[in-house]
Amino acid sequence: MGEKARFMPLTRGKLVGYDAALMAFGFTMRNGQQIVQCEISVAALSDLAARRRGSTGDLKAEFKANRKLIEDIASALFDQSSNVETGVISIFSKHVRRGTSRRTLFGEAKT
Repeated sequence: MGEKARFMPLTRGKLVGYDAALMAFGFTMRNGQQIVQCEISVAALSDLAARRRGSTGDLKAEFKANRKLIEDIASALFDQSSNVETGVISIFSKHVRRGTSRRTLFGEAKT
């Protein structure tokens, strides 16, 4: 006890697409053979794209343009979750910094 598990990044899965009811863009990632359901809120995607909130723009293109960062955030959130079966990894605006040209994770500069 007291020893933290090593960080194991999730690997890329598939695009699911926009869910209007949840106002989120869904995607999957993999933890070995396990498929992890993930989603990013439209507000968080807007923040990454430095676009005005409320407009939906081309969500798929915005997701693809920021996919690496989005996947890094999802992987970090997964790593912070418990070891029991994880539900959906949800990325919200609080996980990204709005309108920065230098992409950040959890509001802190990545080195």
